[in-house]
Parts: sequence; C-alpha cells; structure tokens
Amino acid sequence: MKKLLLRKLIVISQIEQASKEIEFGDGLNIIIGQNKTGKSSLIKSIFYALGSELKLETEWKKIINYYILFFNYGDEYCVIRQGKSFRLLKFTDNDYDVIVDTDKFGVYSTELMKVLEVSMICTNKSTGDEISATAPLIFRFQYIDQDKGWNDIATSFEKLGYIKDWKPNSNKYISGYMGEEYYFNRRKIDLLKSELEALKAKKNSYNELISSLESNIEVKGSNNKLTNNTYDIANYTNIQVKELLDSLSRIRKENIQLDKNLERLKNNRYSLNLNISFIKNMIEEMNSDYDFAVNADEEIICPFCGMQAENDLIHRVEIIKDIQQGSELLGVYRQDLKIIEDKIQQITSQIKQNNRASKIISLNISHIEESSTIIDNFKNEGKREVINEAYNQRELVDEEIENKVVSIDKKKDKIKSLQSRKRHKEISDSIRGYLRSTFDTLDIPQQYIKLRDFVQQLGNTGSELPRVVYAYHTALFLHNLSQERGLFNFLVIDTPNQQGQDEKNLNNIHDLTETLLNSTGQIVLGTERETGYEQTDNTIVYKLKEKRKCLTKDKYNEHFELLKAYCLK
Repeated sequence: MKKLLLRKLIVISQIEQASKEIEFGDGLNIIIGQNKTGKSSLIKSIFYALGSELKLETEWKKIINYYILFFNYGDEYCVIRQGKSFRLLKFTDNDYDVIVDTDKFGVYSTELMKVLEVSMICTNKSTGDEISATAPLIFRFQYIDQDKGWNDIATSFEKLGYIKDWKPNSNKYISGYMGEEYYFNRRKIDLLKSELEALKAKKNSYNELISSLESNIEVKGSNNKLTNNTYDIANYTNIQVKELLDSLSRIRKENIQLDKNLERLKNNRYSLNLNISFIKNMIEEMNSDYDFAVNADEEIICPFCGMQAENDLIHRVEIIKDIQQGSELLGVYRQDLKIIEDKIQQITSQIKQNNRASKIISLNISHIEESSTIIDNFKNEGKREVINEAYNQRELVDEEIENKVVSIDKKKDKIKSLQSRKRHKEISDSIRGYLRSTFDTLDIPQQYIKLRDFVQQLGNTGSELPRVVYAYHTALFLHNLSQERGLFNFLVIDTPNQQGQDEKNLNNIHDLTETLLNSTGQIVLGTERETGYEQTDNTIVYKLKEKRKCLTKDKYNEHFELLKAYCLK
C-alpha cells in the first residue's frame, strides 16, 4: 500500500538571504516554539506549498519567496511554490522529471491529483464544468490550525466556494463512503456510455447501408427483354462488361491509396510549416536576446530563480552561433517542404487523370445499363455480398452493445452498493468507535457524539469544543489508517495559543499523543511546551527559541543552489 509521507520542507527568503529546513520522520514530529517564533508559519507552509490558501502572517508572506515540499507517494516528489506558480517534480535515480510547471492552479491540481491517484470528480459552480479535486479539498481533515481550527472542523483552508457541494462531497470522499472505488466506477460508467453511443451510431450506419443497397437492387425475371439503346449490346460479352467494372474498381482503389498518400504528405507539410514557423520565431527571439545582451550589463539575472548568468563576448558569440545553426536548419526544412510540395502536385495530377478515366468508363457503363441486365447481375451480386457482410457486422455490434449495457448495469449496481445504507452505517460505526475511544481519552461525555455526513457536529459542546474537534480529527485519521487509505497517512496539529496558559487543557491535548504514537501514521505536532514524548523512539524534535528568528543564514546558499538546480529544466 502506498503511503503519503511528508519528507522535508524548505522555505527561502531572498530578501533576508535566509532559509529554514524541517525534515519529517515517519512517526511523530514535534515542533516546539512559543508565540511569534515561526512555529505556526512553518506548519502552514506545508499546506501552502501543496496549493492550499490559508491565513499566513503578513510578515511571513512578505519575506518568503519560495516554498519547497518534498514528499513520498510510492515515488519521490517535490513541489516548488512561488506566489501563484507551481513546479511539480518527480525524482528518478539521480535525476528528476518536470511533471508540470504552471501558474494556473487548475492545471497544477490536475497533475497533483494524478500523482496522488485521486479520481474524485468536482464541478465548477459557475460554469458547470468538471474539474479535478484540489489539495485543500482533499487534506481538509489532515490539519488543525492554531487559529480557527480549534473552533470548527476542517475549515482552515480558504477559497473553496467555487466548487459545487465541496463540503458534503469531500466529507464522503475522505471518510471512504464515496472514495476512489465510487469515482472509479462513475468514470467507468461515463466511458462505457460513450462507447455505447459510438456503437449505436455504428449500428445505425450499417442499417442505413443495408437499407440503401436493398432498395437499389432490381430483381428482373428471366423473361425480361433488352431494350434498344445507342450502343449495341451484342458488342459486349459478359467478360467485356466484367473488364469494364474491374477497371473502374482498380481506378477507385488506386484513388483511395493516392488519397491516403496525399493526406499523409499534407500532414507532413503541415508539420514542416509548424517547424519552420517555430524556428523563425526562435531565430527572432535569439536576435532579440542578442540585441538585449549587447545593451545589458555584464551579468543577467533569471526572473524565476534569480540565477545569475554571465554576459560577456563569448556568450554573445554563442548566441550568434545558435542563430546561424537555426538558419541552416531552416534551409533544410524549406528544401524538404519543396520536395513534399512536388509530390503533392504529382499525386493531385494522377488523381485528376484517374477521375477522367473513371468518368469515361462510367459513361460507357451507364449506356449499357439502359438495356442490359448483365451489369445489374454483376452489381447486384456485389451488393448482396456487402449486405451479407453488413448483416454479420451488425450482429457483432449488437453483441457489443448488449455487453456494454450489462457492464453499465453492473457498475451502477456497484455504485448502489457503495452508497447503500448498510455501508453508510458501517463507516459511521467505524468512526464512532474511534470517537468513543478518543472521547474517553480526553474525558469528553459520550453524549456529544453526533455525526452528520460522517462529520462530528459541534453544537452545544460548550467548553468541550476544542477537545471535541481534536478527538474527531484523530478518530477520522485512525479510521482511514484502519482502512489502509495511504493518502490520509499524515495528521498535522498546531495547538492553540489560548491553551498555552492552561496546563490542564494542554495536557488533555497531549493525552492523545500516545494513541497516535501507536498508530502507523505520520504526525506533525506544533506545541508551545514539551509533551513528554520527545525522547521516544521514531520521534523528531525541532525547538524554535527566538522570536522572529525562525530563518537562518547557515544553509541559505545550499538551499538556493538546490532551488536553482530544480529550476534548470
């Protein structure tokens, strides 16, 4: 089973020429820091890097330029966020591939969901278009933030309102009620329906062909007499008529092949024209680059990663060489285009000749048809063969249609079973079971347990509210681990500031740490005080001691060089 594991977070400030790196282990990760030490900003940066919008400190947003998050999900990945730009990488051996590099959130989200194997279908509320799920939608329940996260459940992320029914649908997806199996079957039904429509259209085509051919067949009796016409039928034997039809058939077959060759050549011509246009644009851009370089300083700075490049005579000469190579390649492509144009002209000419020959033969045949049944017999015999083959093909299509209908019905039955009351109760009972345990640990009365759409309701919980929120997030986390849903393998908890002065409440929050330690999941815990679990096995601890001194200069150069390396491709 794949597990989503956070591996490393790096934040970089070019303004302060400072950075911070946090590595995450598979088990418990504790970040200890008082208010204003950067603890919560670092924790929020995990989700901000993935694409979530949430409340970041104004000063933090001003000074941090780059957010880099490494994570594992079967393979190793990295996402680099700069403002609204995202660059998603996949590591292979000692190299990496760029999955997507874009400033369009929807494009990035589509690729990220493919990496995470999320098939959830969402709908844009304004346009009605299908869109992919997003990180803030999927990871709503994986984070309790320091501020409003302790007063409500899964409301830390902003700007989700453009997604229709985002809350109930994501509740059902994350709980597993309408999970991957549900959306897989929905997509399969859509695919099968599309294939079914194509088969129905194919069947209609066969029906039209059969009807057309059958209506054109003229069955003549043996006593039918030939009528007089301009051409003396006696001059034509059965063999001669067959030769005329065979010649016409050969010409038509030749034209079909010529049409295919012509289409291929036209496609090649189109591709060559695109290449020529691309190279011409490239040469123009290089000329612009050369003009820019001539008038620029001795160093040029990349606007994306800030990497400096030399701008001396040698580098300008290299630009000139590139322009010359582009011009040479442009000449080669133009020669190839000339050859293709000549071939297109030859084939077009041949097709015209064939069409003229075909018209002459067809004219002769049409005169003979006026008074002869010989050709009718030949033609009708061919039509009957086509009709028989059409009937056979239609039967095969009917079988395929029947199979598609059966498959669609099975998928619909599967979806019904996934949405059955029995399954709803099974998932609710599982979550309630973990809730009873977490409520007991936190000394919360069981009477407060109330689920709607698999989410704990918070009405009338009074002073128990923060602990009820924590108990539910933990219960849902443990439920998903029990279902081996590796996408939800991590939980991030940032203890609230207002609890910092309340020893009892803070201890209650830490009481669940032992339960989490015994799970197979990954925990990131932000706290103002030590929890008592800092020395346990498989635990990583970071202590932030100075206010507003979270970033340091000791690894800035290393981190910036890493950033430049990941922005080269």
